[in-house]
Amino acid sequence: ISTVFINNRKFGINMRYQERFRNDPEAIGNMLISTGNQNMIQLKQVAKIEQVIGPMQINRENNQRRWVVQGNIKDRDLGNTLADIKRTIAENIKLPVGYSIEYGGQFESQQRAMLKLYIIVPVAIALVFILPAKVIFSSFSPKGEMRSPFVLPSSSFIKTMIEPSGSSCIGRAF
Repeated sequence: ISTVFINNRKFGINMRYQERFRNDPEAIGNMLISTGNQNMIQLKQVAKIEQVIGPMQINRENNQRRWVVQGNIKDRDLGNTLADIKRTIAENIKLPVGYSIEYGGQFESQQRAMLKLYIIVPVAIALVFILPAKVIFSSFSPKGEMRSPFVLPSSSFIKTMIEPSGSSCIGRAF
């Protein structure tokens, strides 16, 4: 019927007719509506009434209509499948102004996980080299001499790193 704005959101005002009118476009068109000068006219004089097949509900996100296309992937990996989809869309579809495409679901979760891994993996690799180097270099005195010939085997760092996996291999604990 009309539109109302509440804050920054736009809402359509709709009317739901009785069952006998809803299923008959001719009956809807014959309904009387009031004009600005208090005259009554049939709705079909000012509107095109037709029955069409469409969505049961219109989803909105960020004050825009949202259409969801879902699919399942079989015998392919997600990354290559999405790369093919993006390439095909870029080559064959020109989106009108105001339209956009977003990829979500498992792909979105995978992208977030990959961003975390780009940080975690280099830090873990750096720690693998930095911590043992720190243990080794801390065993030398400022003159460059080793403080004890048994520093490395008795180091608590080395012990905790080797003991859980190494003791079972050689049959004894450190």
